Amino acid sequence: REIRIQASRVLAGIPGALTAAVLVAALDDADAEILYHALKSLNRLRRDHPDTVVDAAAAERALERELAGLRTVAAAKIDLAPLITGDGPGLLAAAVAERRDDGIERVARALGLVYPLSDMVHAYRAVASGDASARTSGLELLDNTLSAAHRRVVIPALDPEALPAVAREAPPWRAD
Repeated sequence: REIRIQASRVLAGIPGALTAAVLVAALDDADAEILYHALKSLNRLRRDHPDTVVDAAAAERALERELAGLRTVAAAKIDLAPLITGDGPGLLAAAVAERRDDGIERVARALGLVYPLSDMVHAYRAVASGDASARTSGLELLDNTLSAAHRRVVIPALDPEALPAVAREAPPWRAD
């Protein structure tokens, strides 16, 4: 596992179709940490070498998987609400929040393979900031940037006010 993570980091500095193909193959890995580093490295390749081509189908699969994970976390947060409330957030609340935060970052990184990376970075920082005004601005940026199919599933998954609806939504989807 550590070797695969380190390899992703190293490959980010080596432009080329073969490098992109190796990193794209890692997008289907079940290990979230390996997926994260593959997404991060592919984002870096796209940033430093804009001509880098990333398999759109693989990016869509990674995005779909991460959105499904966010739906699962939303359902867990609702199901565990009686245990999470109380005097302090506690370990359980922190674990749920960390899973959500990590999932949001991976969603943003997967979107960065399909849409302009700088827009996705700005949107992610705004959504993850914790500031309601910034979050609204980040969601608006996504609303203006994403395709209709992505808007329909991504924005609710990132909006904490849509938590109950996201938790109930489980059908698979594909972008237009």
